[in-house]
Amino acid sequence: MSETNNNFESIDKLQEKENEASPINIPKEMSLSKCIMFGVFLGGCLGLLGSIICNALLQIFDRPDIIIRPGWETFAVIAMTFNGCFAGIFYGIFFRLILKKATQQILKIRLFLLTVLLGETVYIICDYISIKQMNASYFMIADLLVFIGSLGIAYLLSRKPSREEIII
Repeated sequence: MSETNNNFESIDKLQEKENEASPINIPKEMSLSKCIMFGVFLGGCLGLLGSIICNALLQIFDRPDIIIRPGWETFAVIAMTFNGCFAGIFYGIFFRLILKKATQQILKIRLFLLTVLLGETVYIICDYISIKQMNASYFMIADLLVFIGSLGIAYLLSRKPSREEIII
């Protein structure tokens, strides 16, 4: 009986040593100003990407008179980039809230690249539909979808999957 207790004690000691040897990867604190700067940079890049995609699709479809008026392309690019930077301020605040509850570090370059990929896809689809239907509301919906989608990506990247979620 005492051997069994000793075995359990040794197993408990091994588990404690293992836990000490491999600590949980707790995310570093990222200040609110850094999160906002990341959001502003990401928003500006997405605004620029969205305006370039919109201009390209307008050129492909012989410039229908929707979204961007002829002759205002440069102003539209600047305005959309500025609007993306402004939305990035709010994105940074929400991103900070996600980081506070994170169980693992988020690689910001991974989040950036996944968000740009999401933005490219959503902007192409929504701008195409918007131009085909001559309705600018899809153009506005694209920004909201990318904003919410990027926060969803940040949330998914910030947590460790449970053992039940891992498929072997």
